Formats: sequence, C-alpha cells, structure tokens
Amino acid sequence: MRLTILLMISVLFSGAATGSPINRAEVSSYFGNLLEKFNNEDVSGYENIFLIPHARHLGKTVIFIADGMAPLVDFSKLKESGWDQSVMRSFDLLYSSSSKAFVNVHWTRLNAQKDVIQNFTAFYALLKTEDGLKIAYISSTSAPLSIGVQEES
Repeated sequence: MRLTILLMISVLFSGAATGSPINRAEVSSYFGNLLEKFNNEDVSGYENIFLIPHARHLGKTVIFIADGMAPLVDFSKLKESGWDQSVMRSFDLLYSSSSKAFVNVHWTRLNAQKDVIQNFTAFYALLKTEDGLKIAYISSTSAPLSIGVQEES
C-alpha cells in the first residue's frame, strides 16, 4: 500500500513543466466529454478517461485501482439510487501545468423528473498523457458519493 502511495505521489508531482499549461477550455472539454459518457451510460468510454492506476477517495478510505479490469461504475446500482443524469454546474481550475491540473467540479445529480437528488463537489487530479487528459485521483469533497461500485476497501 505504501509503495502504491509513493508511486502515485511521484507520478503526480514529478517532472518539470514544459509547454503551455492545461487551460480552462481543455478542462471544460474534458469534463463535457466525461459527462456525455456518464449520462449515456457508456461504461467503456467512461472507464477510458481514468489513468490506471488511479486513486479514489469516495467513501471513508482511499482506494487504489491498479487493475484495468476493475469496474469503475455500475449504472444499474446508480439508477437504484434515483439517478437519471448528471449536470456539471461549474468548475474551478485550481492549478495547471503542461502535464497536470487540479480541478474542483461542482455536480448535480437529477432524477427522471429533473429533481435534484444530490449536489456535490469532487476534486480531480488530471494528468496529460499521449491519449489526452486522464483522472489520476478523484475525491468527493462535500457529500458521500456513490458510483455503484465498492467505495470501501
């Protein structure tokens, strides 16, 4: 576990930034793409936006996902909670370099009648890879968050 933590920290904070920083337009486009995949229940597309390995802190503990075959979302369980779609209210680009960005995203989950079932904020560490931006770390910062898969170790 400690080795995994050290690896994650070294990936997030290594390397000198060269080139222009990741900008708001890139972040907005990235999360728009994430939202489209999520709302269309595109499991493989959604899972492809994550770096493997990555860390998530959605429950009481930090979970490291190192297995590319581990499910990252279960829409049937999410729907059982009343979810029908998600909306991005806004985001704050807290830091960016040419290779990483730290972002707070303010989300709303709606039911089929478009009533709010949950407002929450999530913190993301994004890394720029050859395939574009990928999530290296996600943490629910303002409310318990479920994506239908095991959030506790």
